[in-house]
Amino acid sequence: TGELTGISLKLLDNISKTTGLKFELVPVTSQEQLEEKILAKEIDLVSSTAYDYLLARKQGIALTRPYASSQYIMVVNKDANLDSIKNQRFALPKQIEYEEFAFEQILWYDNLQDCLDAVHSGQADYTYGNGYSIQYYLNNPKYRYLRSIPQSSNPYQVSLGVVQTENTDLLSILNKVIGSLSEEDLQSIIYQNTIQPQEYTLSNLV
Repeated sequence: TGELTGISLKLLDNISKTTGLKFELVPVTSQEQLEEKILAKEIDLVSSTAYDYLLARKQGIALTRPYASSQYIMVVNKDANLDSIKNQRFALPKQIEYEEFAFEQILWYDNLQDCLDAVHSGQADYTYGNGYSIQYYLNNPKYRYLRSIPQSSNPYQVSLGVVQTENTDLLSILNKVIGSLSEEDLQSIIYQNTIQPQEYTLSNLV
C-alpha cells in the first residue's frame, strides 16, 4: 500500500505520545542509501539497527538501549541439501555481518525480502535473519515452500540509532522512554507488527 509500518514505527509513535517529539519518516531502499544519508546528516535517527557497537561506529551512529531481541533464523530452499551447507549459495542483506560459517558463495542483496525472493526462486539456497522479520515474511503464502531453521548463535538485538552529534539530548531522551516501557508494552508492539493477516487470493489457492 506504500504505507510505512512496523515495530520501530510503532515504538516511535509511543515515544511521540510520551515526549511530544515529532518524527518525519524518510524511507530508504538500501544500506548504501542509508549510509549516504547518515554521512550527509540528512537524517537524525535510524529507526531500526542491530545492537552492535562496532557496526554503529562504522556507520557514525550512537545506539540506544535495545528495545527488542530475537533468535536468528536460517531459511532454506525446499531443495537445499541439509547435509552440507558449505558449498551452497547463501543470500545475505548487505547490512548484516555473519561470521559463524565460512561460506564460499555469498550473494549480497539490498534487504531481507530480496534474499527470501532469491531463495524462493532458486537463485540462492539459504538466507538468514532475525525471527521477527522472518516470521513476518513467512506468513505470506508465497513463501510456503521455504523452511526455517532456528540458529544457536547469540540473539539478535535491535535498537534505535542516533546520528552522532555533540548534542546527546536526543539519545538520552530515547533511552529514558525505552527504559520506562514495560515488557508487556514492548511485546504488544512486537506482536502487532509481526503476525500480519494475509489476504488469500485465488492464485494462492491454486
